[in-house]
Amino acid sequence: MYKSFLIAALTFTGFAAHAADQIPVEHYRYGTELDIAKVISQTAPDEFKDVSTVQMTYEDSKGVVHVVEYEVVGTGHTG
Repeated sequence: MYKSFLIAALTFTGFAAHAADQIPVEHYRYGTELDIAKVISQTAPDEFKDVSTVQMTYEDSKGVVHVVEYEVVGTGHTG
């Protein structure tokens, strides 16, 4: 039973990742209003850079999945 659940979970994760690859990336601009009902995934910023570009995949209130790309300020520290 556990094996079946694990296989199903891994299959769904792979499908979700592939589906996100097919969604056009929207570039966030300051002031853009986002309708985020559920965050599906986020990429991690590079902590060694001052500014990193990251992506967030989310579902809006209508169930439509979006990918938005935006910049975040990192720590810029190396240790």
